[in-house]
Amino acid sequence: MANELDSRLVEHFRCFQDLDAEHTEQLAGRLKEVRLPKGHTIFEEGDDGDTAYFLVSGEVEVRAACPSEEDCSLATISAGQILGEISLLTGSARTATAITLGEVELWEISRATLESAADGGEAWATRFLLGTSQTLANRLALVNQQIVGLLSDRNRPAEKRVAELDRLRDRLFSEWSF
Repeated sequence: MANELDSRLVEHFRCFQDLDAEHTEQLAGRLKEVRLPKGHTIFEEGDDGDTAYFLVSGEVEVRAACPSEEDCSLATISAGQILGEISLLTGSARTATAITLGEVELWEISRATLESAADGGEAWATRFLLGTSQTLANRLALVNQQIVGLLSDRNRPAEKRVAELDRLRDRLFSEWSF
């Protein structure tokens, strides 16, 4: 991507809100701009993944295979949010499928690029890693609390447990901002 990154768009991403012009320029030089049409699959659950995407505009549905259904919708994410961060950080296969709901603009970052920026001490890489870690830690804490609650109340009817799991899923995937 040319160093034409609009700093107003960078500020849509919470982890980059305080970047100065120099660090914003460093970030811009590391990103690849991607534009995709409605209905495009960005990645599929189980795919190898070494990239993450900053959603600049549009909406993306995140889906995963569910035992009781064909697919479960985990979240609909919008501008200012990120997807693909788990595979980027862990090197593991994609944990979900991401499909565009309309035309989207994304900024793509690869693991190699992130590692190089972090090794070089670029401020944006540190902020991204810290923001991602905080968001993932918050998701994990929420899961732990909910699981303990579900396990401790075995007398609750099955339909109430299912409803509680649905609420857990909704809460887990409503926080995608970094």
